[in-house]
Amino acid sequence: MAGLRRFFLGGVNDALNGGPARTGYSGQEAAFGVSAVGPNLRIMPVHLVTAMPVLFVALGGLASIAAGYLRRGPADTFTIVPPGSHLAQPPGR
Repeated sequence: MAGLRRFFLGGVNDALNGGPARTGYSGQEAAFGVSAVGPNLRIMPVHLVTAMPVLFVALGGLASIAAGYLRRGPADTFTIVPPGSHLAQPPGR
């Protein structure tokens, strides 16, 4: 059954993209160069806010957590208690 599925999907991909192992993207469509940074910085913030409106709330929460960590410092975040030490003391003392 898996072989039949691969054969069918290969045929569909061949019909749509020109070959069973081709993606349909040409070599020049994807721009992964330094020249693509400027246009992406102009366009992407608008798309991010439109697609994920809670983005600023999440970033604000992350900033709040980071600020609290930096304010307290790494030594004050928790206290190490040896296992069973709270059981060794008699109650009320």
